[in-house]
Amino acid sequence: MDLVQWIRGQRMHSNIPWRASEPGAYHGEVLRYDPSLPFDLPSSWAAFDPGSNGVGVDPDGYNGAIFDGRYIIFGPSNNGSGPHAEVLRYDTTLPFNSAGSWMTFDPADQGVGTNPRGFAGTVDDGRYIYFVPDRNSWGPHDEVLRYDTRP
Repeated sequence: MDLVQWIRGQRMHSNIPWRASEPGAYHGEVLRYDPSLPFDLPSSWAAFDPGSNGVGVDPDGYNGAIFDGRYIIFGPSNNGSGPHAEVLRYDTTLPFNSAGSWMTFDPADQGVGTNPRGFAGTVDDGRYIYFVPDRNSWGPHDEVLRYDTRP
């Protein structure tokens, strides 16, 4: 299981792509912790599931994310139906628990690349975000997806 964390100011965000207690049960719930508050205080924590709130088609099962200074961009992995390419983005300048703060884009459905689905994580070089290939519907793949954060 991959636990990815991002720190922005006084907030830490994490996403676990699947529920360990339910193998194969992928989800898109993002957890936020405010480190200025006690760790064991429930009000220090918030959770939001974009897909359950009308964002995207099936934004579940992410592996890795990058913070570009404004957005947290989640790398698509497997949503339980198979490898997917639905990139999830959170605008950190907007309320965490509002559907309007979140959006998705599916490059595979928009004709980008050959079959850019199923990624093992994300890396960046300060301008571009690279989605690390893992497995798509054909098996292991080597198709790197690149997103320009300054188009």
